[in-house]
Amino acid sequence: MSLGKPERMSARNVLPGDIQNVSTRNGRAYVEVDAGPNLLVELTENAVNDLNLQVGMPVHLVFKSSNV
Repeated sequence: MSLGKPERMSARNVLPGDIQNVSTRNGRAYVEVDAGPNLLVELTENAVNDLNLQVGMPVHLVFKSSNV
């Protein structure tokens, strides 16, 4: 997940979206992003805190197709 449009990287799959929900459970964080379809992203709580992720924020989801 990136707060700005990522550039110059090997991952070719980037989806822009808006955060719909942020929840935590057992040290893990789950961020629901409306990127066309709604996608659920699992992160660490530290990542959510470091990026200060909040509902309504625009983000970019970055992934390699081998990880889907």
